Amino acid sequence: MITTLWLAALLLFQAATPAYKISGTVVREDKQEPSRATNGDRIVLRGEAGAVTLDIGQGGAFEFTNVRPGKYQIVVGPGVIMDAVPLVVTDRDVNGLRVVVPDLILMRASVRVESDGPLPRFQMTFTRTDGPANAAPVNVPATAGTFSVTLSPGLYRVSSSGLPNGYTLKSARADSTDVLAQPLKVASGDLTTIEIILGVSSPPPWVRVSGRLTKAFTTTTPVRVAINATGGGDAITTLVDDDGTFEFTKVLPGSYTAIAYSSASVSAPVNLKIGATDISNVALLLPAPKEVSGRITVQNNLPLPRIGFALAPLPGIPNSNANVPVAMQPDGSFKVSLPQGDRRLTITGALPQGYKLAAFTYGTIDLSNNLLQVASTDKAELRLTFDTSAVTTVNVSGRVNGLLTTQGVRVVLMNQALGNVEAPVQADGSFAFSRVMPGNYNARLSLSGLSAATQVVVRNQDINNVVITYPREFVVAGHVIVEGATTAAPQLTLEAKSATLSRSSSIVNRGVMMLQLKDGEYNVTVRNIPEGYQLKSVMFGTTDLQKSPLKIDGPVTWEIVVRLTASPR
Repeated sequence: MITTLWLAALLLFQAATPAYKISGTVVREDKQEPSRATNGDRIVLRGEAGAVTLDIGQGGAFEFTNVRPGKYQIVVGPGVIMDAVPLVVTDRDVNGLRVVVPDLILMRASVRVESDGPLPRFQMTFTRTDGPANAAPVNVPATAGTFSVTLSPGLYRVSSSGLPNGYTLKSARADSTDVLAQPLKVASGDLTTIEIILGVSSPPPWVRVSGRLTKAFTTTTPVRVAINATGGGDAITTLVDDDGTFEFTKVLPGSYTAIAYSSASVSAPVNLKIGATDISNVALLLPAPKEVSGRITVQNNLPLPRIGFALAPLPGIPNSNANVPVAMQPDGSFKVSLPQGDRRLTITGALPQGYKLAAFTYGTIDLSNNLLQVASTDKAELRLTFDTSAVTTVNVSGRVNGLLTTQGVRVVLMNQALGNVEAPVQADGSFAFSRVMPGNYNARLSLSGLSAATQVVVRNQDINNVVITYPREFVVAGHVIVEGATTAAPQLTLEAKSATLSRSSSIVNRGVMMLQLKDGEYNVTVRNIPEGYQLKSVMFGTTDLQKSPLKIDGPVTWEIVVRLTASPR
């Protein structure tokens, strides 16, 4: 018995995971007090289980407790530029750790070319002049209009390399300092931006490139042409004119690939070798998109989700992505137009709660892991299957109050991801929906008049107390006709009075008058008839409102017509 208890205690001791401490000091090269630093007064321990953040103590002290064995990284933040400190906890505390925050400054720079010329690919170099003799220079690619470089405090000589023929480094200024003539001074907390201007030769080193696009189909969407340097970098693009012509006014010599593209088609690439003279005969053909059939299947016969597709950007052309709308039929079938070639295709739109994409294929291609490959001879279909095993459907019912009649009245249950479903209102005002999925819905009446709706939040239980109150208020429109007149009709006011209610009309658009009335009988009069006009009649359908009251007993199908005649002068 004693042996058994001892063995159980041993196993329990072995099963308990030990925990240790990590402690040390944060040291800042910029001499700031670590606990009150303007940037980076917290320390973060990151591991497989997540991250723990502590405020740094006085003098830079820190201590993490209850740390399990494993691999970790320590960083100081926020706003600190530093490499993470790797750390392995084995079977003991880690004490005396020294975390050094280097004094590094993020310098920003902008680059501009004279005459608004194209920005070439080149490199800026920052060489320390007051540091160790063997300090390596810092090289930064400057292929975009802006770039940044991380430097330690000190003095630097600024230079460039790799500029193509026809370009020179004309100026580089940090505030009022010409850093080509004297060293760039970098100090802690420096927020200076370096402004670089590239000069160009005369004549400039660029040429014009133009051509014509032939389209194999009719499209109203914009078509663009992109040319991409063979060595890499983002392409330059231009819109194709209505007559199919296109032009790039400033292209540097080199090897390029040209393609035309729209949201539904991409041309075959054309290789260009651009020298010192203009090119005007680039010919591109934009093929017709491929119409692809598809089908969406939802398990357990639940509602079809509202989805679309998105085409990823073409390589090297950041803004060439496109959305592909899906006009889905009630049986889940659809047709979409897709560009020929290889492209990443993804699903857009919010899926209903509990829906999970189980399969996404084009023929034998699994599109969840592979590119879409479309050819003009394809007969494959897009297939999407959604797993709904996690969805629990419920019943939703309620009552509509205030209806004059329930005949032909329906309740519409609306959800952005699922669409609409309808149910009739019974003679007693009740309505019911079955197999409703969890989500947020808007329940409204499909009935003319003022809107009557309520929000319904469906979870995993039946709901039987939805109440929609019909306001029994109706909008009556009216307009004015002046017999024999060619000028605009004057603006009048309609006044409707019952035993308990008085309403005046408002002008909403182009002289149209609107009355908002509850059901009942109203005496209607016309006010504010301007001088020079006489009232001839006020009609509501076949009812003469100068002799009989306006009767509102349901949705309004007529409008009030006020006829005026011009008074003799």
